[in-house]
Amino acid sequence: MITIDHSDTTYAQPALSTPTSRVYTAYRTLKTPREGILPPHPGTEAEGWTRFVCISDTHSFTAQDLFGTEGSFNTRLGRERLNLEGIVGQIPPGDILLHAGDLSSWGHLPQLRKTVDWIRSMEGYEYKVIIAGNHDLCLDPNSAFYDSHSSSHSEAAFKQAQEMMRGEESRSKGIVYLEFEKQVLKTRAGREWKFYGCPAAPRYADGSFQYSGRTEAKAVASRIPNDVEILLTHTPAYGILDQTKRGKNAGCKYLLRHLDELSASSTGAETGGASRIWDRVWEQGQQGNQGGQLMLHVFGHIHEARGAQIVRDNIKDKERIAVNAAMLSLAESARRLLLI
Repeated sequence: MITIDHSDTTYAQPALSTPTSRVYTAYRTLKTPREGILPPHPGTEAEGWTRFVCISDTHSFTAQDLFGTEGSFNTRLGRERLNLEGIVGQIPPGDILLHAGDLSSWGHLPQLRKTVDWIRSMEGYEYKVIIAGNHDLCLDPNSAFYDSHSSSHSEAAFKQAQEMMRGEESRSKGIVYLEFEKQVLKTRAGREWKFYGCPAAPRYADGSFQYSGRTEAKAVASRIPNDVEILLTHTPAYGILDQTKRGKNAGCKYLLRHLDELSASSTGAETGGASRIWDRVWEQGQQGNQGGQLMLHVFGHIHEARGAQIVRDNIKDKERIAVNAAMLSLAESARRLLLI
């Protein structure tokens, strides 16, 4: 049994902060009991803050896969299943949950349903904005998932997947599924946020929503509207929290160019270390609204590059927060859990 010392009320410190934003990448959970407590919500109405909780690449894993109802570690799971750091022992409270894709492990309907049911069950969020990723094959009618099926079977399966994401049951639970789409959402405090969701990523093996070559990459990036404030993409932009364990930058160069056009070329950056926790919390004050400026870019895909970064244009005095909310290997994390 993993226990938390509730007598220690020390608050966690933000990994990154600006006059209008705060990013928390480490705070007390079942997995990190020695971290400080996530501070209370800074206020929505008078102060005008919105708290976003960012996760990605959960791959059909949920809190119940590693933790029982009382938070005990499930030692019966084999090592072969401990391959994600994405099992969230405790998802922190917030106003809006963001999931940047790879909801399922291999794109089958039951795998997608497991994640969607989990997200539906999360309480306390006004909205849960989610996109797909390259593993979510059943959501992409052009993926290899449908190649071996008859047209009638494929059409029925695709409709079932879309209904799972967009149907009344999901909408009633606050889920907003974006697939190359823009959406304006208004919080209870009266703050409107302009979202855009893009599930696409550069081609890598078989997968969904993938593109190849310069022409396709530019076409995908150019669909992002100029007035977007909160952007979800599955792929990182090139050079921003996108380095693989082999040292390769795997992000999209054309996405980077387009984002630089939206919020001007970045001339400096600050990074928040990739901590051994499963989600990121980003808070934005109302005073930070610049009338359509891109403020937050959430993505995943490259698990080992997770973390947070402030991308700045010092000349034009603009900045955006980049968050790679992807998950990492659980093997080392599981051993650490068992030793606590």
